[in-house]
Amino acid sequence: MIGGAVKGQRAVYLSELGSFQPTAIYDRYRLRPGDRFSGPAVIEENESTAVVGPGAEVAVDDYLNLIVRLPASPHEALSHVSHRDT
Repeated sequence: MIGGAVKGQRAVYLSELGSFQPTAIYDRYRLRPGDRFSGPAVIEENESTAVVGPGAEVAVDDYLNLIVRLPASPHEALSHVSHRDT
């Protein structure tokens, strides 16, 4: 269940919006095959951190790889983000 992978939320600066936005923080080690979520998101693990931009889609495959599909256009990316400051 993806809810177990969510560590919390914090304000992250998104250059696409020029402001800080509330962003979900995921524990990479708790993600499971079939999990899916949309950016903006931060995926943390001991070895690295992945920042997923607005409008991008993340899927975890059977081998626990993160498959990130980027939005087709900047307009599509921004349509998925709330435009409020935190």
